[in-house]
Amino acid sequence: MINAHISRDENTILIQDADDASTIAEFPADNLFDDGEPNEEALDAALDAAGWKRTGDIESGPDWGLFAAQVTAA
Repeated sequence: MINAHISRDENTILIQDADDASTIAEFPADNLFDDGEPNEEALDAALDAAGWKRTGDIESGPDWGLFAAQVTAA
């Protein structure tokens, strides 16, 4: 499984292997949050532009402000 991670503290999307947490890709993205909540349209557009597709819901991570969603290479 591959996850895309986003954080309220950074304007980047981090693509990681869920099994070993190795980084597959990292790229900048703007407008990932709207009033502190993930902006699904902005995330999907940034993923699409980088050749990825979100395949799952955006879920809250273990730390405040950290979110993840399952993705696949487009």
